[in-house]
Amino acid sequence: MSNPRRKATTILLADDEPYNLEWLVDYIESKKYQVDFVYSVDQAFSALEESLYRVVVADLSIPAIDAQAFLVGRDPLIQRYPGLAIAEHARNRGHTDRQVIVYSVHDDPAVESYANRLRCTYLLKGRPRRFKDELDVVLSYDPLAPNQSP
Repeated sequence: MSNPRRKATTILLADDEPYNLEWLVDYIESKKYQVDFVYSVDQAFSALEESLYRVVVADLSIPAIDAQAFLVGRDPLIQRYPGLAIAEHARNRGHTDRQVIVYSVHDDPAVESYANRLRCTYLLKGRPRRFKDELDVVLSYDPLAPNQSP
């Protein structure tokens, strides 16, 4: 595993419909963070290989283009919701604690259970106040900063 560079003031946002998230980008930027936007599982994997982000936020229904072969034989839930592969990859690349957030329009208890096993936050689209509140909590604690306690 290569050593990714730390992007302490950047949030990776993985969604293939960025126009639906202008409110979130505005909110993140108002908190003095930058956004790296990716539009597929493939792009997210590449970004995660290069960088350790402050937070990773992934839409569960994001497409897997070249990564489609990666999903074959995987858990059927990951095949249905490729964003879970991003969350899993982020965890394996060093994103800890609540640094990974997944979201969807689908309220699926199986997804919630899988996200809990990964120790990721699972949010539903269409609830911006809840999303902002969770992001504020996540940003209030940097697991890589010295002399911080959760």
